[in-house]
Amino acid sequence: MPPAPNDDLASLSELTDSSLLYEMQKRFGNDQIYTYIGHILLLVNPNKELPIYSTLVSQLYLSSSGRLCSSLPPHIFSSAERAYHMMLQERRPQCFILSGESGSGKTEACKHIVKHLAARSCTKSFPLESKMIQVSSILEAFGHARTETNDNSSRFIKLLSLQYCEKKRTIIRARVNTYVLEKSRLTFTPHNQHNFNVFYLMAEGLSPEEKSAMYLNNVLAHRYLCDSAPGEPAAVATASARSRDRLTALKQALRALGFNNLEVENLFVILSAVLHLGDLRFTSLTDTEAALVSDLQLLDQVSGMLQVCSEDLGSALTSDVQYFKGDVITRRHTVEVSDHYKDLLAKSIYSRLFSFLVNSINCFLQGQEEGTGDPALEIGILDIFGFEELQKNGFEQLCINMTSERIHQYTMEVLFQQEQEECLHEGVAMETLHSPGNQCAVLDFFFQKPQGLLSVLDEESQALRPAEQNFYKKLQAHLEATGANGGVNGVSLSTKDGNGNPPPKDQGPSFTVSHYASKMTYDLAGSLERNKDALPQNLLCVMKSSENVVIHQAFQAKLTQTGSLVPPQHRLKLRGPKAALLLQKMTSSTSATAREPKKGLDISKLLKKKGTTSFLQRLERRGPVTVGVQLRNSLSEIISKLQGCTPHFVQCVKPNNAKKPDTFDSFHVSTQLHYVGVLEMVRMIRYGYPVRLPFSSFLVRYKDLADTILGEKRKLTTEEKCRHVLQQCKLHGVQMGRSKVFLRYWQADHLSDRCHQLHRKIVICQKVARGGWQGVMHGAG
Repeated sequence: MPPAPNDDLASLSELTDSSLLYEMQKRFGNDQIYTYIGHILLLVNPNKELPIYSTLVSQLYLSSSGRLCSSLPPHIFSSAERAYHMMLQERRPQCFILSGESGSGKTEACKHIVKHLAARSCTKSFPLESKMIQVSSILEAFGHARTETNDNSSRFIKLLSLQYCEKKRTIIRARVNTYVLEKSRLTFTPHNQHNFNVFYLMAEGLSPEEKSAMYLNNVLAHRYLCDSAPGEPAAVATASARSRDRLTALKQALRALGFNNLEVENLFVILSAVLHLGDLRFTSLTDTEAALVSDLQLLDQVSGMLQVCSEDLGSALTSDVQYFKGDVITRRHTVEVSDHYKDLLAKSIYSRLFSFLVNSINCFLQGQEEGTGDPALEIGILDIFGFEELQKNGFEQLCINMTSERIHQYTMEVLFQQEQEECLHEGVAMETLHSPGNQCAVLDFFFQKPQGLLSVLDEESQALRPAEQNFYKKLQAHLEATGANGGVNGVSLSTKDGNGNPPPKDQGPSFTVSHYASKMTYDLAGSLERNKDALPQNLLCVMKSSENVVIHQAFQAKLTQTGSLVPPQHRLKLRGPKAALLLQKMTSSTSATAREPKKGLDISKLLKKKGTTSFLQRLERRGPVTVGVQLRNSLSEIISKLQGCTPHFVQCVKPNNAKKPDTFDSFHVSTQLHYVGVLEMVRMIRYGYPVRLPFSSFLVRYKDLADTILGEKRKLTTEEKCRHVLQQCKLHGVQMGRSKVFLRYWQADHLSDRCHQLHRKIVICQKVARGGWQGVMHGAG
């Protein structure tokens, strides 16, 4: 029979929105934050620590068969245990898909899954849990930020994979794949939000001596971190014991990865260089509007920290060198263009540093065993952006929410559409049907080639004279051609504000999208600039000439199609006299200029000497040229990986918007349950057939049971064998299709239980038989 109603929403006697909400609120009030919907796990973020994640609790959920003890309440440990056993049973990769709004507890859920799997399957030689604590410290410092809805919001997509040894069934290595880091946050932080966490750890945790060595008098006064209105004084960072402890933990984590103290310090010098780079200003002294660097002393400081020639960096920021028909042409930038390339360089340095650290993390998670492992024995955990709605939503929110939209569509395909299609094909009647809504139209509007928003944006971003007005007109023409401008397909252009007036002049292309979660309006002002991600060739060349080994390595490396650094074949060794090059502790503002200047590059001569083809091919190595291309490639890679796995869904829910513990906002929770489609999930799990096995696979999965029941009936067809097994087990409600057996989730669990009990009896009989035979032989001797 199905589990008790209190634990499984699919077993409730009354299936309505109000009954589901009542049950969840009652459980939340008792700190029962987990609830099942069949094999789907529903998590309500408690916004507080609960004593339910100890090693002892983890051991309670260990099972020899993967079947949860009925006396234990729902828990993420039980979901992790089930995935482990399904991996062994199916010999197929498993993957957790964690979804929910920003701040709903996805990142913490990922940690708890790892904790249980590590406790069950790790050896002393590979202490995964302690390693992941170090990894989380680094990823949360460099990839998380405070937003309006979440104090520690992940600003990238993470896919963690754990690989198992076939013989020992222990974890032998782990790998972190990261996608689409929100680089624009570095140079443009929305109001009432923070830049990446690491900068605030530096502001509040570095000692005065450390700040002085890197010219960081008031960290929060730097342009990339300053949240003050023009004319207002910048906030002053105050020392914080908590930030100091977190910074110490971050440095310890970096040392655990293999960096020595000098190399750790070098990473913070690079971060300081990024902040100083953001403060560079440009001016124009002539009618030609050609930009010049305003503060040459600051330029020297930045160049010294990055270990590049000051003249080369200044020239690359204010001019471009191109090779055309045998001639090298130098084109001077305007102040506006120079500002754009300065921000682009800062984003490139930070994102490559982040990717460099991820590659170092993966070396750290390799383990010491030389076994290759079995690709089928793998458990992944996908932690994606949470759906978010801010006071003003721009290009970044659109990318985040369309990513969430695509993963939601995949979830619906797995839970509903695939079952409907199989039932129709197999001639099996369904008691409930699911309508996909307008998700396909919304996704086509964004991803479709060549007329979707991303394609139009990429095309205009790379035009000789990109203009947001052209972008807006192309979008409008596309929507009118498809009949979507009236909002029929979930998308409509917003040509006027809420009062019927034309939009402000500073507002760019604006449109409203009916997402699965809510209807949202996006202002794409500035999206053309924020979509660009390719550095000019001369800036790339300057960065590759850096004597700082991290900068040099990060810019020499090729980029993947998702925009990350291609992992090195061997771990980068940072030892030696060039390991950090910290400018001899830089104790004064003149120390950088006092040293012997680094010899500059003559890029024009280099271009002429090397010629066009071979040199430019080596110089390119830039990977995808826009954020849009990286996002499209990333989602394509993620979906491809998910399709090769058995999915396990964990739906995370925010109990309130104020991040308060013990507070259940019925309206807010009800809204989430509605757009996620929890009631539809409950009905589908209750009345549907989530386990659909071909006849041959059914006999393999339940082999012990089938062999015992069938006995000598070997001449039956596979269909007749399946039917006979089911009849003997007296399971009611099972459906037989043309080529598959259709089972409800609790029926599949019942068969697994019987198989396990039978297997134990067989093992005991074999032991007794062996013992008796050995006794006979001993007596004969």
